[in-house]
Order: sequence, then structure tokens, then C-alpha cells
Amino acid sequence: MPKKTEAQAIRSKEWMVEALICLMKEKAFAEITIAEVAKRADLDRRTFYRHFKAKEDMIRYKIRKMAEEYEALLLKDHVFTTRSILRSFFTVCEKNKALLTLFYRHNQLPLLLYELNTLCHRFHDQYTIAGTLPVHDDTGYALAYHIGGLWNILNKWLSEGARRRPAEIAFVIKDILPEFI
Repeated sequence: MPKKTEAQAIRSKEWMVEALICLMKEKAFAEITIAEVAKRADLDRRTFYRHFKAKEDMIRYKIRKMAEEYEALLLKDHVFTTRSILRSFFTVCEKNKALLTLFYRHNQLPLLLYELNTLCHRFHDQYTIAGTLPVHDDTGYALAYHIGGLWNILNKWLSEGARRRPAEIAFVIKDILPEFI
């Protein structure tokens, strides 16, 4: 029997994640079992464990995909200002509003905070080394402060039904906060 191709593996991973998302629309995250996810995806339970260790890993997978979109948007602008960072972040959030709302309702957004920390520190380190961003002794504290702010603004935005547009959020927050990069 031939080995699965990488494309097949990615497809089965995506099917598992989509099955979880469908189940999250029907019941509480804590009540969803791996067996249910596999059955909904029409895959064997062992397939789940080839790709993930826990249900939360499927959410992390989707969040990482959003983080990749965010990074691509930032790189496209080549401008790292408070307003451009906020606009890019909330553009991705708006595009993924339904999914983020689902994660919010199921108390899974703390996983996003972890991924934001990872992405922003990696991004900052990469562009500091390249000379695009300035070096400061206390950058880690500044990043932690602002990443926590992004996460809390996202929670606020979702709690209000995610009605505001990315440019509006960027404008409002920019007037409150100083430049941070």
C-alpha cells in the first residue's frame, strides 16, 4: 500500500479541524471527544493522533494559519507603526471573525495569546537582526504589554459582536497608545 502523500496528510488534518469546528457549533468544547471529531471527519481515530495530541492542538493549528496571514500582511506593508500593526491584525481578525467568535464562545482565545507571543517575538527578533526595527534593552516588556493589549482589544471587539472595522479600531487605539516599535 503506498504511503500517504503530504497533500493527503494535510487534507486529513484539515478535515479533522473542520470537524471540530462543526462540533463546536453544536456543543461545548469540553464535551467534544476525539472519537466524535474523527467520526465527523470520516477518518480513523488514529489519524487524529498522527497530527495532534489534543483537541486544543487543532485550535492552535487554525490560529497559526491566522498568524501566518497576519505576518504576510505586515510584511506586505513594510511599515511597522502602531496603526499599521493594528490594522493588519484586525483585518485578519475580521476575515476570521466567525471562527474567532466560536473560539471566544468556547473560552479558547488564550491559545491565541500564546501564539501571538510566539509570533511577535520571532517577528521582532527577525527584523531587529535585519536592522529594520530598533533594538531596546526592554523590548521584551514592551512586546508583552502590547501583545496583551492586542489580545484584550480582540476580546473586547468580539464581546461587542465584532462590529467595528479594522481601520476604525486602529485609529481609536492609535490615539490612545504611543508608538511601540
